[in-house]
Amino acid sequence: MRDVVITGLGVNCAAGRNFIELSAAFRAGRHGMSPLAGIPPARGHDRAAQLKSYSHAVPGRLRRIARPAIAEAIRHARLERGDLAGAALYLATVAGDGLGAEGMCAEIMAARRGGRRLRAAIATFPGMTLAARLARDCGIGGPCDVNTNACASGAIAVARAMHAIALGKIDRAVVCGADQLKPITYYGADRSGILGPKILPFHRDRCGTVLGDGAGALILEAAASARVRGQEPIAWLRGYGSSCSNDPHEIVPQMDGGGIARSIAAALHDAAIDTDAIDYLNAHATGTVNIEISEYEGIRTAFGPLAETIPVNATKSYTGHLSSASAVIELIATIDVIASGFIPETLGLDIPDPAFALAFVPAGGIAAEVANAVSLAMGAGGVNTAIVVAAPRLLDRRTAPRARASGSPARVGAISIVGDGARAPHGNAPDAPRPIVAVSTPRSDFRCWCGTDADSEYNLASLLALAAVNRLVAAAGLSRGLLTSQRTALVVGTALGGSATWSHLLATTYHENPRLILPSMALSHGAHLAATLISRRHRMIGPTVTLTSGEAAGVAALDYACDLIALDRIDRAIVCATDIADDPTRRGVALTCGRDAADALADGAAAMLVERRDESARGLDLALRWSPMADGDRLAFAPSAAFGGGARARRARVAKDSPYAAIPDCGAARGLIALAQACAGERAPAGGGVISIPANGGVFHAEIGHDGGPRCPM
Repeated sequence: MRDVVITGLGVNCAAGRNFIELSAAFRAGRHGMSPLAGIPPARGHDRAAQLKSYSHAVPGRLRRIARPAIAEAIRHARLERGDLAGAALYLATVAGDGLGAEGMCAEIMAARRGGRRLRAAIATFPGMTLAARLARDCGIGGPCDVNTNACASGAIAVARAMHAIALGKIDRAVVCGADQLKPITYYGADRSGILGPKILPFHRDRCGTVLGDGAGALILEAAASARVRGQEPIAWLRGYGSSCSNDPHEIVPQMDGGGIARSIAAALHDAAIDTDAIDYLNAHATGTVNIEISEYEGIRTAFGPLAETIPVNATKSYTGHLSSASAVIELIATIDVIASGFIPETLGLDIPDPAFALAFVPAGGIAAEVANAVSLAMGAGGVNTAIVVAAPRLLDRRTAPRARASGSPARVGAISIVGDGARAPHGNAPDAPRPIVAVSTPRSDFRCWCGTDADSEYNLASLLALAAVNRLVAAAGLSRGLLTSQRTALVVGTALGGSATWSHLLATTYHENPRLILPSMALSHGAHLAATLISRRHRMIGPTVTLTSGEAAGVAALDYACDLIALDRIDRAIVCATDIADDPTRRGVALTCGRDAADALADGAAAMLVERRDESARGLDLALRWSPMADGDRLAFAPSAAFGGGARARRARVAKDSPYAAIPDCGAARGLIALAQACAGERAPAGGGVISIPANGGVFHAEIGHDGGPRCPM
């Protein structure tokens, strides 16, 4: 497994418009909060960390915020545009660049046909569009990847890039976390009880957080690649860990801190170091009461009495809470501590919560030599992450190589499909190599498989995913012991999830009267709600990831599960893909791609169990690889999955006799369904073969190999 280093940093937020400004703000004790602008204040919460020079009236506001941060990181790493031709972009964003579409919500829903202005606004809504356009702006020519995992999204983007480089899939990656404060985000957070008049992390009187705009960017490279081009690393990305909270809620954290404790333990294990090697801790600390209790309990569990000696601070006291951008910017702040030897204070922490026995940095900051540090990030829905970053001198002094990847291929053990017109075969085809449990559920019957979680407030995409996984678990006979293991992951892929429904509901209510927004509207999160419901239903505590890379997200989820198995991070994963043809999505596609394209949309979900080769006697060996090139189009330049003029061209490239063409257009679920049918023996040749899945203007090539076992149909 290759070592991964960080060679470039970039920042754009209210506390610092670039990395140098942010570093100076830490030393000067200067924050970026100011009076809220452009949004009517709610309940006295009139502070925000906004970038006020970026007009809300000009389209593509988040793209304009993120672009300077990426450009700075590229310059910092001394890379030219040509050096990025094979680099990948890993984008983390919760809300994307959908501000324009949300502002024209009523107009979009009432329009009979789409003019240029409407089409432009609709096309910016999916997160994949933002990634594609940033890649084009910055000359990033390799694959694009997007994840949406609430406030932990930035850390997961770092991990996605780190793992791809470690496995040798790419040599270089650009990681960016970016989000903006939008009216519906602000009011959704306010009605959920998250906001406060100011942000006071770890304070006795803390009462809420302050949101804002921002972007952070990193350049990650294989250590050998950076060495060849003579670039000195800024830091060594030494370890990563992730875990889901016990019984996760959509937004309320579990107070025991078990998820964050397991994440820290996993990151330290990955880094091959003990707790006494950590010299500094950058906390997630948002200024909200319960999140910080949970985080404190996790830190105490992970470090024991050492928690009282490790310097800890909360840099959100400078930047505000920037959603997906926070985890990346806080990792940058951690790297700044390692490079400078200065640990800034937590602003406003004159009276720490007496229940927190931690080594808070005193006023004015402290000088300290930091070799290894941990940066924490937590997200609604129970996602917890920890990153271990180290001084580059430690990498230079290493004599023993890192543990090699296990090399174990993934094996498909069971398949479940929910939806009409895209059924999995019951049992196996006669020439299938080994029995795979394959079941299908008609769309009309899915609610009976949702169990007690079929709440009417939850979006349909999450319920379809829950039904598919529930059916999968029952069909595969997965025990509670396997499901509740840290070695079992959940990876979900979706183009939009329920985000179109959620945004339409919030935007419509906001324009009528923002004070009519209810907590239930804000709690029914779009993209990553499915993972929350599934984890809660099956008490899963392992790594949880939601990818939102357009219609490629389902196959990308399977690809990542295979990566985690190959890296020996997990033994098995439940992989799920889901998308729905809700009214806002149909309307957006009709206005941008035509009514025929809208009529072709369908609801669908698919789930697969993948395992280490030596874990089960079921299934096929499955190796996935994906290429950024197909039919002359680069994946990074592709239009979004659900909207945009390229949708017709993508459909036209699918041959009429292709297995893919026979599957309804159910977004990210479509590719996973095609793979599921191939793995179950319906489409793949008896000796194995390759199935190509067109997605986002690129193509995934799934190499399905049989292991030579007996062919015994179910």
